[in-house]
Amino acid sequence: MTGNLPSLPTIGAIAESVGASDREVDQVIRRLSIKPVARAGIARVFSLEAVDRIRREISGEPEATPCK
Repeated sequence: MTGNLPSLPTIGAIAESVGASDREVDQVIRRLSIKPVARAGIARVFSLEAVDRIRREISGEPEATPCK
């Protein structure tokens, strides 16, 4: 699912890839206390792991549980 993202996934790129608004993505980021891995100018850049967490939260998919 993250294959269509640019190499620097910002809020706008994440929103476009998951079919949500920038505001929805920003709210999820704040609610889950996700921190950016870097900044590109004023834009916050997120890891692909964070993008996956955001996508799952917006789509309502359950959190993946690690196998034991």
